[in-house]
Amino acid sequence: MEVTEIKWGLATLNVPQGNGLGKTVQYKDCILKNVGSYHQNWNWALDGTTHKPGITPEALMVVDDCDIIILSAGMQNRLDVSPKSRAYLKSIGKKYFQLQSEDAVKRYNTLARKGYNVGLLLHTTC
Repeated sequence: MEVTEIKWGLATLNVPQGNGLGKTVQYKDCILKNVGSYHQNWNWALDGTTHKPGITPEALMVVDDCDIIILSAGMQNRLDVSPKSRAYLKSIGKKYFQLQSEDAVKRYNTLARKGYNVGLLLHTTC
């Protein structure tokens, strides 16, 4: 699965189907894992994420089985990662990147194409 387009407020994904073709799915904010083509809407209200202090450990638990985790900071780098989340990632020994959203998508797609078990928390605004 890859992100085929990202623009303000919208991410477009190509999700492989059993017949070798893909289907297009769109989200404002989403959580992705390339292994198993997992994707879901990222509802901040459910996990407590806010711009400050940032992404919560609860949000990360969806992707903590991935070897590499990519956290998007938003299109204008306004989404942070909370200190509790940084401590959580360190405690479980996960490699992670915090990148501007377009750069996060590029890194995710590159690693997914290479076969890495990678997860992405993608924020498409601010």
